[in-house]
Amino acid sequence: MKIKTMIAATLVAGLTPATLPIPIFSAVAGANQCMDQDARLAEIAENAKPPQSASSIVHMTNLMYVLDEAMKTLDRLCTHEADYAQVRESYQAARDQAFENCKALASNPSICVPTRYVRPY
Repeated sequence: MKIKTMIAATLVAGLTPATLPIPIFSAVAGANQCMDQDARLAEIAENAKPPQSASSIVHMTNLMYVLDEAMKTLDRLCTHEADYAQVRESYQAARDQAFENCKALASNPSICVPTRYVRPY
């Protein structure tokens, strides 16, 4: 359940004036809990968060990256869960909307590619 909380925080932090569908997080067990097995995804969700001051495009491209990684984990570890299809569909819808929002905001839509945010040091 840690992963879903971290991804939810990424979603909330990445919201722009356009709304995003929030992936479902209602299941106590199932696909969302299954994703907790992936330590790499936990690290990504924990550390790939742009500051609030970052541009909306940075938030959208980072959000696409985090959601892509979550879907890879679902596909690799959680296809056996009863709610897999529903959870994956909700992540895909959020990812698609983030992409559309990014394209609407960007002067050049070609910059709307999933990109992990890396903190400057």
